[in-house]
Amino acid sequence: MKSVKSKKSKDWKELPIVSFVLVAINLLVFVICMIKGEDLFTWGHIDVDHVLIQQEYGRLIGALFYHVNYLHLFCNIFVLILLGMMIEKAVGHIRFAFFYFFSGICGYLLSLYFMMITEVKNVVYFGADGAIFGLEGVVLALALLWADKLGNVGFVKALLLVAYSAYSGLIMQYSDNAANVGGLMTGFLWAVVMCMVEKRRKVGGEKP
Repeated sequence: MKSVKSKKSKDWKELPIVSFVLVAINLLVFVICMIKGEDLFTWGHIDVDHVLIQQEYGRLIGALFYHVNYLHLFCNIFVLILLGMMIEKAVGHIRFAFFYFFSGICGYLLSLYFMMITEVKNVVYFGADGAIFGLEGVVLALALLWADKLGNVGFVKALLLVAYSAYSGLIMQYSDNAANVGGLMTGFLWAVVMCMVEKRRKVGGEKP
């Protein structure tokens, strides 16, 4: 009985539950926006006035679930499922959720900073791009420092994925490249810290 319970628990931990929940929320929000019109898009975007002046900080999270069109939504969901199946199994549900949301938030903070220093007032952004780039940063760090967690996904493949996403961001008119860079850096740096902590813990546990 004990072995059966432990097997079920292990199977539960390996399922990309958080990834599927995030995909479901993104789809639901997009469908509601299509039905309700532009009002919800207006509520969900990021700009200096609403976030920093009016202090609507909830937009930093809410905007992660809004997308410009079907292509924008599909691209982010596809990468989210692809990376989520690897990362969530490797680091666990809680860490995966942390990487996703923290990368997205930090990406938008960098975006707001660039809006301020460039005095851009008429541009707004929304989408999960920064969070997705954060997951790519996590994959990059894992491939570099904890390769056995990703199976056959090596550092070169991870680097090519980041390069392709960066190129896609540059050629898309609605892409927030500052948020992409901020998310990528955040995900990579925090994943590096996690890998170093885990390796030190493992070495400490092996000492007699």
